[in-house]
Amino acid sequence: MEKQQKNAEETITNIVAQKGYKFKDIKRTKGMMLQNFDSKQQDILKQNIKTLSMIDETKKIVTTQYNNVLSKTFPDMDVDNTPVKEKERLYTAVVYYNPELKALTKRDLEQLKNDPPMQFTTQEHEQGLAYLTGSLNADEIKNNDLLRVLKNTGTQQLFIGEVGQDTNISTKKLEQAKQAMQQNKQQQDNYRKEKMTGYRAVNYRETKPSDYLNKLLSDALMVLLYSNGQDQQQDGQDDLEYELEKKKRHNRKKGRHSSIHR
Repeated sequence: MEKQQKNAEETITNIVAQKGYKFKDIKRTKGMMLQNFDSKQQDILKQNIKTLSMIDETKKIVTTQYNNVLSKTFPDMDVDNTPVKEKERLYTAVVYYNPELKALTKRDLEQLKNDPPMQFTTQEHEQGLAYLTGSLNADEIKNNDLLRVLKNTGTQQLFIGEVGQDTNISTKKLEQAKQAMQQNKQQQDNYRKEKMTGYRAVNYRETKPSDYLNKLLSDALMVLLYSNGQDQQQDGQDDLEYELEKKKRHNRKKGRHSSIHR
């Protein structure tokens, strides 16, 4: 979407500059300046202006969705200063690993980075692959979290990465699903290229869940996620409670050991 927006803006800028105008003059003149261009140039300008309008509208809807989900998972997050691209990646991880949208602490994220849990069973992996290859209908999948993951291109990649770690799944089935996903994506990209000027396809790289999370959860992003510092205080309380519980277990164990030798 970012590349498409940039291409449309550059196309408009280059055309209007031929008559001494700037991009911002379109809004200033309420589009009246387009009359100064020939019909071919007007068509190109109108198409790209329409594309920018569609992108702006889509961005507003998507950003609102990202903010709603992320603000529940990270109540102290600085959503205004977090780039949309990072929001998208983080949203993908949250939808996949935290579908109930519970608040996550830094410790939770560290555990997630170090040891991403399997979200689905082997049977659900089988169902997911069957759905992606078109041999299973959506209404046959009973796990709503799985269905939600399969309907999102970003979370599909995490699912494929997880399935790749399931030793009970054959490589052949996994490769068939990947091929079906690629064909489906190509069809969608071709359709969008016809409907949207300057559309450029987004290529999702195959990744392992651990690699995705470690790349995503950088130190810079962590600062934005816990910008208000309230989580640091909570982490301190968690650490204290952990140490106290550890001492209690040690003392109980020591007491049992002493009673045995009396």
